Amino acid sequence: MGHQNAHYLKLKGNTYYFSRRVPKRLQRHCSRDRIEVCLHTSSRHQAARYSIILSSQLEDQWAVLKRRDISQCLWTYFETDQPLSPTNGPMTADNSTTDAPRLSEATQTYVFMKGANRSSTFASGVQRSVRYLVDATVSRKSFD
Repeated sequence: MGHQNAHYLKLKGNTYYFSRRVPKRLQRHCSRDRIEVCLHTSSRHQAARYSIILSSQLEDQWAVLKRRDISQCLWTYFETDQPLSPTNGPMTADNSTTDAPRLSEATQTYVFMKGANRSSTFASGVQRSVRYLVDATVSRKSFD
């Protein structure tokens, strides 16, 4: 493998290219395992500036894809078989079955096991936290 610098620059002839490998967990979203873009410059300084901008934009896009993947994993733990949209109720999704416990079952088990000899505020605090998680996930899903 050739030398790769911190700016993800590659020199071909007199022209710089931005070249960056796609992380393995995100390769299913891309058609290739490497992103390579011609920067149309022979100036190393200018190429480094372009590279920083492209790298930042790429990180933003990858963060969105990672959040979407995590959000899809979380839906297997909710009460409904399909994710809920805040505007139109159940959204269509594949109805894959899982042996994982539902979020409500996990919450009840947690309160049962950890809530012994505790005040009633413990159980209500756990329920509130789970409700916040569900609300945050549903609102985050609507932005993706």
